Amino acid sequence: MGFIGVAERKVEMLFLHPKYFGHGIGKKLLGFAKYVS
Repeated sequence: MGFIGVAERKVEMLFLHPKYFGHGIGKKLLGFAKYVS
């Protein structure tokens, strides 16, 4: 459905299949990236 790429505490890429737009998945991925950084 999607993935996020982080390097040196900076989001380098975030990809999400259009089928899942508007479901809050991008926000969850960004929240996870903040949590692990």
